[in-house]
Amino acid sequence: MRRLAWSLIGIVVVAVAAVGATIAAGNKPQLGLDLQGGFSVVLTAKGNPPQDNVEKAKDIIRQRIDGLGVAEPDVTRQGRTVIVQLPGVKDRKKAQQIVGETAKLEFRPVLREGLPIDKSAKPGTDPCRNALTGGSSSTTGSSTPGTTAPASTTAPASTTAPASTTAPTTPTSQSGAPVPGAGEGESAIGRLPTQASTTTTAPATTASTAPATTSTTAPASSTTSTTAPASSTTTSPAGSTTTSPASTTTTAPGTAGAPVVYPSKEGDRCIQLGAVGLTGNALRSAQAQLKTDGTGWEISVNVRGKFRTVANRLFNACYAGDPTCPSVGQRGAIAIVLDKRVISDPAVNGQNLADKSFVISGNFGKREAQDLALVLRYGALPVEFTRSAEQQVSATLGKDSLNAGLVAGLIGIAAVAVYMFLYYRGLGLVVILGLTVWGGLMYAVVSYLSVNNGLALSLSGVTGIIVSVGTTVDSYVVYFERLKDEVRGGRSVRSSTERGFQRAFRTIVTADVSSFIGAFLLWYLTVGPVRGFAFFLGLSVILDVVTAWFFTRPLVAILARNRFFTELPFAGIARGLGQRRAAPAAGTA
Repeated sequence: MRRLAWSLIGIVVVAVAAVGATIAAGNKPQLGLDLQGGFSVVLTAKGNPPQDNVEKAKDIIRQRIDGLGVAEPDVTRQGRTVIVQLPGVKDRKKAQQIVGETAKLEFRPVLREGLPIDKSAKPGTDPCRNALTGGSSSTTGSSTPGTTAPASTTAPASTTAPASTTAPTTPTSQSGAPVPGAGEGESAIGRLPTQASTTTTAPATTASTAPATTSTTAPASSTTSTTAPASSTTTSPAGSTTTSPASTTTTAPGTAGAPVVYPSKEGDRCIQLGAVGLTGNALRSAQAQLKTDGTGWEISVNVRGKFRTVANRLFNACYAGDPTCPSVGQRGAIAIVLDKRVISDPAVNGQNLADKSFVISGNFGKREAQDLALVLRYGALPVEFTRSAEQQVSATLGKDSLNAGLVAGLIGIAAVAVYMFLYYRGLGLVVILGLTVWGGLMYAVVSYLSVNNGLALSLSGVTGIIVSVGTTVDSYVVYFERLKDEVRGGRSVRSSTERGFQRAFRTIVTADVSSFIGAFLLWYLTVGPVRGFAFFLGLSVILDVVTAWFFTRPLVAILARNRFFTELPFAGIARGLGQRRAAPAAGTA
């Protein structure tokens, strides 16, 4: 008896404490798209890509959205179409930003920084289309110290020496490929091998003096300044010629090696970039982490083994200020480009990769570091998409759906309670109390999963919970009918409770396991709203077993020992189980 009492007290305390802690913490279930409003975007793949590529792209989009913290995004594929639902995202621009970054991730060398941007450009037009012809960009900053080009840098036959311009040399050929590197207060640090790095000097016939008049300054929060050379004086070896930018030979526009001009992520400037050096396929992983000294955040990036040689060549070219990756400040810089927008452009401050990895560091906060790591991990898609449809679900419509679901649930629970009380009399009170405990546990668990795992309660989930009320009530019916059989067999109500529960519990577990298997298969094999229905149905089955053992069993046993509850004229438990008044004396054993 004492164990039964402690079991009953324990489950009630747990339920009350869980609900109380949830309310005190301000947690509550996150609502899905159909209940709180949001955006639905349909992405259609260009051309006729393989289905495997579309499936992989769908998975990457889901990973990217999950990483951005959108509660229960629904990402499904139908042929070459991917449907994305973003609950709680009411801003059209934000929805397009989250889903629309579908271009391949690229790493390009920075050729010119601080070019003017057309802030009056209309949406859909290029704000940097006139950046190269709009005049020089002049911003305040410190002068750039002179540098001497390392001997390992091989100059092209025709070197570019821009005089009285704000740009460094425009390359005429590629001698190496660039790697993520510099600007905006960030620096890409190639971890150096344990061997000492080699210091060399340039031949006597070549001298390069860095400008000292014009530079661009990094943001106020930056600890690393970036500068754009304003003028350059180059003494060429005998037999070589120097040309001004106007006569420089460059790759034709539209080709893979053609320089491009893209806006920065902040949209405050344009940046001229060289040919693509690496794509996102070269990266194995990217992880935001605290610096070893605890002063800020950095991103550790791991390069796939087969790309290590190329990556080393890129790092070394930018570190040395190669013409294909000229110095923007003290070192060359590499832009991380996604969807024709420069996400970051850190400087290369080291040569050669150690353990196939490098670190991007700077004045990062936790969020900035995580966002950049997400871009590096999930930026590249194997398929290019176009947004073929967008739909916004208003919060008002979602609220109406939620209210309708709650009203339906309350009506259903009330109808079940009335029926159980009329059929089982006093035992109907057990059903009501049991559903209350079950509901409290369900609320606490769903709230916890919403806050910590991004679970969202959709309309299909509400349906699953309402249906699960019937499943839970079935457990009570099984138990009470077993008690009836025991009483009809001549046992008293008191002696029938434990014996009847042991036999009924096996049936309850068997039925709940069957329901759980069905719910799991629905959740695992289906997509869309069916998954929400299946998840909440499966969760309710687990809580049903817990409630039956720790609450229903001890409560019925305790009530059966109290003559007041067993022998009430109308609501007595004995009457609900079909026992007549004269039966107790003959039925005791």
